[in-house]
Amino acid sequence: MRTIAGLRGLGVALVTPFTSEGDVDYDQLSVITDDVVKNGVNYVVALGSTGETPTLDADEKKRIVRTVVQAVAGRVPVVMGCGGPSTKEVVHQLNTLDLSGVDAILSVTPFYNRPSQEGLIEHYGTIAIHSPLPIIMY
Repeated sequence: MRTIAGLRGLGVALVTPFTSEGDVDYDQLSVITDDVVKNGVNYVVALGSTGETPTLDADEKKRIVRTVVQAVAGRVPVVMGCGGPSTKEVVHQLNTLDLSGVDAILSVTPFYNRPSQEGLIEHYGTIAIHSPLPIIMY
């Protein structure tokens, strides 16, 4: 079986926990991440659609990635969600987020603007040119 970035088996898309005040609960995120790794997952996904990404700002996304990478501590691969309807914004995220400790990018197909097949090829092609990591199209 061919794998991408060592990914195979069961991956878990992590939720983003929040405090009662509405702030990201980084301590709880670390606990959740450690728990799923200890229970035998093969990789984790941070900032996927399960992770409330539309509600997060750029600083929160950066800190979530760092928290997950630190909690995983090299035990399993880390996939980071990096997508959206704007190709320019996805490329910006790839250029500004610290990708150290991240093994692959999960990029959602653009939503809302419904690109044509040619538009999808352009979108993912542009992301591929700018990404230093393998990309999983979602």
